[in-house]
Amino acid sequence: MFFHAFIHAEEKRNKHEIHEQEIVTLRNTAEEELTNVKERLEEALEQKIRMENLYSELENKYMLLQREFDQYVLDSKSKISQLEHKNQDEETRSINLAKELEVMREQYSIEKQQSMHALELLRKNLLEHIRDLGLWKSLNSGQDISIDMISARVENEIQNLSPDDQISLLAQQLEREDKEILELWNQRASNKTESQ
Repeated sequence: MFFHAFIHAEEKRNKHEIHEQEIVTLRNTAEEELTNVKERLEEALEQKIRMENLYSELENKYMLLQREFDQYVLDSKSKISQLEHKNQDEETRSINLAKELEVMREQYSIEKQQSMHALELLRKNLLEHIRDLGLWKSLNSGQDISIDMISARVENEIQNLSPDDQISLLAQQLEREDKEILELWNQRASNKTESQ
């Protein structure tokens, strides 16, 4: 019995040692796994911190871009509003200029008609004056000068000219007639003086 008890105790001790070795092995394995889990956990925590920092940085950039976009939208709306006001001002100015131009055209047309009428009257008066001078010249010189022929000749000369050129030519004609009449007058005066 003592022998059996001793063997039994020896078996128990061997089993106990085997269990202790298994426990030590399991403990070592568990510690290694725990160390690995701790390392992975630390890496995960570091990665989480990096991700949080990256997220925070991206969020800040997004907020900055959002503010810039909002400011751009406000500036664009303001510029669009200014352009619309400017466009309305330009349209109003264009309408006012068109009205002023129309008024000026009407005024120019009226003034042109008045000027043409005045030029026509002046032309007629100058022609009549030339005719009268020719008549006076014919009476004083004793020559038979056809007044109608003088008038027709002058009218033919000025017919295709502009109103300004007509007036200029008629003025030259009058000046010439005046000189001729003045010469006749001077001759007549000198003839009277000699005969006395």
